[in-house]
Amino acid sequence: MRSPAALLPAVPAAAAVAALATACSASPGAADAQRTAQDALRAASSQDTVALCALLSPATAHQLEVQESAPCATATRSVQLGDAADAGPAQVWGSSALVPTGATSVFLTEVNGRWRVRAAGCSLREDQPADCELGGG
Repeated sequence: MRSPAALLPAVPAAAAVAALATACSASPGAADAQRTAQDALRAASSQDTVALCALLSPATAHQLEVQESAPCATATRSVQLGDAADAGPAQVWGSSALVPTGATSVFLTEVNGRWRVRAAGCSLREDQPADCELGGG
């Protein structure tokens, strides 16, 4: 189910490292973003597909349903996103956030005042779009 996440902006590794070093962990919404990422990782690892789908942005859920020709709860059954315990502090830029999760990351977007997963299981690659297990627009 791995996709190149073509709709995600390219995040050069050097820029991501710089952002991690300079981001303020007390940014408004950072704790909520981290919590949402952790909840999504827990839902994926326990195969709670209903909970995982509820945490996805509408665009990501729709993309997944189209890509897999199945409802979200069915399409997310085999998604492997990583361990919630590996989630680090969120970096927030307006209505977007990034939560590092060990070797991968979770991208979030704000939807109606709540953080929702835009992409997850993402490997950041220098000068290229992130390669994500679960990705959307």
